[in-house]
Parts: sequence; structure tokens; C-alpha cells
Amino acid sequence: VPTPQQPPPAKREKKTIRIRDPNQGGRDITEEIMAGGSGSRNSTPPIGPPSSTPTPPQV
Repeated sequence: VPTPQQPPPAKREKKTIRIRDPNQGGRDITEEIMAGGSGSRNSTPPIGPPSSTPTPPQV
């Protein structure tokens, strides 16, 4: 029983992606992100009340 040959995988086209940060005036930050690698995913601090100032107790 001959096994059917699978066609070779299609070549993927490399597309350059440009990332612009609107918070920095539309500056291109692609290189910054690529240089950071996967470890810089959580680089933005969580938005919320600062943890250094304790909230007054509710009465």
C-alpha cells in the first residue's frame, strides 16, 4: 500500500510590522519591543491607586 505524498508546506511571506505608540506622539516603538523579547510583555505598570498610600478605614 503506497503512502500518499504530502505537498511541501507553502512558503510564508515575511511582512514587516510597524508598531507606533500613540502615547508617545505616534513614535515607532517596533525596535524597542523586538529588542525586549518576550520578557517585556508586562512592562506597563497596572493602572490604579498607588499602593504606597493606605486608604482610610471605612467607618
